[in-house]
Amino acid sequence: RLGSASLPAMEDTIKSLGALWQIAHTPEHAGVFRTVLADTIGSAIQAVGPRMILNLLPVSPDVEVSEQTGRGWLLPLLRKHIRRTCLAHFATDIVPVADATMQKCLEVRSQGGGDILAKHLEARYVQLWSLLHGYCNRPIDAKTAFPQMVKPLADTLRDQPLLCELIAQSITTLITTAQYDLRDTERSVPSDASETLEAVSAFSRQLLPVLFTQFMTVTSGEGRSDSKAVALWEAVKAVASLAPSEVVNGMLKQVISKLLSCLSALTACSDLTAFDRLVKEKHSLCDLSLALATVSDSECAQLLLKVALPQLKESDAVTQKKSYRLLSTVCTVQPAVIQQSIENVVSAIVQSAAACSRASRTARLEAIGKILQVLEPAQIEPFYRQIILEVVMGTKEPGKEARVVAYDVLVDIATLMKTNFGDDGLRGVFHSLMAGLGAKDNHVISGTILALSRFLFTFHEGDFGKSVLESVLKTIVVLLGHPIKEVVHSSLQLLKIFIKAADRDTLRSNLGSIMSGMMSVPAAVKSRYQQHIRILIERLARKTSFDEVSEAMPENDRKLVSNIRKQFFRTKRQQKAAREHKNAHHEFEKEMFGEDDENTQEKSNTSEASTAKGASKYKFKKGGKNNSMAIKETDETIMDLLDSQAVARNIVVDSKRNKRKVEEGTDSEFVQSSDGRFVIPDEPEEEEEDSSKAHRKEKRNNVNEMVNDTETGMDDDDDLKRKKTGLRVKKQKNEGTSFDHPNLSALKKKSKKQPFEIKHTGMEYRPKSHTNAGGDVKKPGRPDPFAYVPLSRMQLNRRFKQKVAKSI
Repeated sequence: RLGSASLPAMEDTIKSLGALWQIAHTPEHAGVFRTVLADTIGSAIQAVGPRMILNLLPVSPDVEVSEQTGRGWLLPLLRKHIRRTCLAHFATDIVPVADATMQKCLEVRSQGGGDILAKHLEARYVQLWSLLHGYCNRPIDAKTAFPQMVKPLADTLRDQPLLCELIAQSITTLITTAQYDLRDTERSVPSDASETLEAVSAFSRQLLPVLFTQFMTVTSGEGRSDSKAVALWEAVKAVASLAPSEVVNGMLKQVISKLLSCLSALTACSDLTAFDRLVKEKHSLCDLSLALATVSDSECAQLLLKVALPQLKESDAVTQKKSYRLLSTVCTVQPAVIQQSIENVVSAIVQSAAACSRASRTARLEAIGKILQVLEPAQIEPFYRQIILEVVMGTKEPGKEARVVAYDVLVDIATLMKTNFGDDGLRGVFHSLMAGLGAKDNHVISGTILALSRFLFTFHEGDFGKSVLESVLKTIVVLLGHPIKEVVHSSLQLLKIFIKAADRDTLRSNLGSIMSGMMSVPAAVKSRYQQHIRILIERLARKTSFDEVSEAMPENDRKLVSNIRKQFFRTKRQQKAAREHKNAHHEFEKEMFGEDDENTQEKSNTSEASTAKGASKYKFKKGGKNNSMAIKETDETIMDLLDSQAVARNIVVDSKRNKRKVEEGTDSEFVQSSDGRFVIPDEPEEEEEDSSKAHRKEKRNNVNEMVNDTETGMDDDDDLKRKKTGLRVKKQKNEGTSFDHPNLSALKKKSKKQPFEIKHTGMEYRPKSHTNAGGDVKKPGRPDPFAYVPLSRMQLNRRFKQKVAKSI
């Protein structure tokens, strides 16, 4: 909160934070501690500014020094947190260091043999220049500092292609942030925003040619970089918005002249290599024209129309898209020029419909929407009737952006017709849409239904909305029985809009036709949209009632309404119970932890405990073992705790200090010797081992007795032994008694090592021994008898895998 005024009190703290980073950089402390420390240093950068931080923690220009000693780690933090500071500091302090670094890099490369060092110097050079973006984020001295920066920026743009993107982004940020501050009326505008724009406008003549040249170099060269091209194009557009109109229009005329020459050269070109080069140049010139067209005058707008309209029929999708963008820009900037050439514009739009590629569909629909805003009232209806089918089909485009623009254009058409001609104009648009339902192509029918849905959603209010609802419902009922899945899906969407738009009386009077229409969906399609139908029935019931919906439903399908009703009220009960439980818990906590003095004290103690618990989370691990920090103890010197470097010199990480400490007041079960060591006798271990061996031996004997008793006969105690052992016993002729377990022999062999107990073998379903009945017995309260395969750990043993498979 104090900002730069906090520097006198925070000077030592900032130095200590810099020293603490050396500990945070170690692998043992990578994680939360390092993240929190970085955020703390970043807050200090924002508060006191980069100049003070670099004075207290200077960064060494020598890259051969280690990252920690030279404080190279500070540059990424500066780039992230610098904002609203002095731009002059970058010009006077950062740029000279960056130039010296690049000069040393060139010397190392000229000498040879230092490629790694040269790479490091080049990386440091880029890091230093990357700070420019933060300095250009709402600087406080742009009026005086930007004139000093123009020449270094222009020279670096020309000589260092590596920094083109960084410098272009910084210039764009400088302009756009100031423009945003001036447009934002809800908060206080910084007084230096207008001064920043004036400073940039004064030097736009020097910046625009350099940006032009670099943009053409990047886009027309072999190693095209899209990110660099976008950054340079945005910078050209931002600077052109501040440049004087005569400068922009003069440059725009030159660009258009080059573009026309390029188009004529393409017509006569036969060499493939030269043709590709000319195509790239044409695309670059179209982009520059689009960037400058935002501030063009009427003369330049007419020249742009002369260039753009013939290119709408080109087979190249990129050229088409850029031409439509140019047309949209001219419609926005110079609508009078479009009105003067409206016949040519409309003719070019209509004739180029067949040649439009899918990639330029969105740009074409946007251009159509811009042209509609320019037309006179008498010109709207003839124009929209020629393009209404294209707008309807735009609602079926795979791209979301194209669909959104198509819906917007449809609403614009209806809004303009309603504004100029009232409900009659809306009715004309409605009839034009309804005509699409008679198409032979199912894709067109589906698109028409979606367009009707948006039309009805937007204009369902008033007398016009009520008058068209009946005809829309009849259409829905007919289309729900269509055999094509795409048409049925669109019809269900239209029915959803109809339920929202219609009032309760209209729905009650038409419930029968609605329900019969939904139930008439073909069986091949109905299974896919069963959930959609359930949702629609629930919405109908909410606006009317479940009883009315059930009466209107056909007799054979009323069970569906009953099921939806049960599920609906069950969900409501569950939600109500959850709310009541939450409220009861809230009341309980309010009574238990009120605002009285005693509970307030307890709450404060609890918060302190939670804070301490949260602090204990900052544990640094390596290899799954906790490490701790310790003070380095020496007999020679005394540690000065006021020294800012004391932390770095005297705090060490001791991973061996990881032993459990015995709490005070707890009794140890071990005896201590005179020197403080624990004396651990061996007798308890032997006794424990003997007891465990005796337990295993007793368990093994019990299993052996169980097996022997079962083999000798179980005449009188069959049921009792079945309940105890869980083993099914089966008497066979001339063979005594045997087990129904496939691994009995293996069980005998392994019983000494791994006793186990077989359970749930299905013996409870065997008939009693005194009856001669065969098969299994059904018992009340238990599942029906079936095949029961006993499970045991023995089946997981690989050695018994084949034997178990054979027995099953």
